[in-house]
Amino acid sequence: MKFKAVLFAMVVLIALSGGGPALAESGPSNERIIAYYFYGGVRCSSCMLLEKYTGDAMMRWFPEQISAGQVEYRPVDLEKSGNEHFVKDFQLFSKAVVLVDTKDGRTVRWKNLDKVWSLLGDRDKFQQYIRDEVATFLESE
Repeated sequence: MKFKAVLFAMVVLIALSGGGPALAESGPSNERIIAYYFYGGVRCSSCMLLEKYTGDAMMRWFPEQISAGQVEYRPVDLEKSGNEHFVKDFQLFSKAVVLVDTKDGRTVRWKNLDKVWSLLGDRDKFQQYIRDEVATFLESE
């Protein structure tokens, strides 16, 4: 437990010391790409893999952008109070990975990465798909 507290403190210190300038350089618009993994209810092993593969891809391919606050990975439990709006906002009907481009806290555009289910059997192709889609979002900011 102490290790987690120390690790959390280190992450916060790094973010506070290194995150400031990078965020300032990104301009006043506060634009950010968020990769959401939406889930709810009982999760099968495939659902758990969706979350793991998505998180791993984000950390592998976009660590600098995550540190700078330009990109974020956010798993969201749709059954928690206050999260119901995501179902309507992103037309969700199942567990999903959705990329959202935000500017000043508002959604500019979004895309449901619907190929994640068909690529789940091949971790490398799955993660390349995540990488390519996030990179495309970043390029068109």
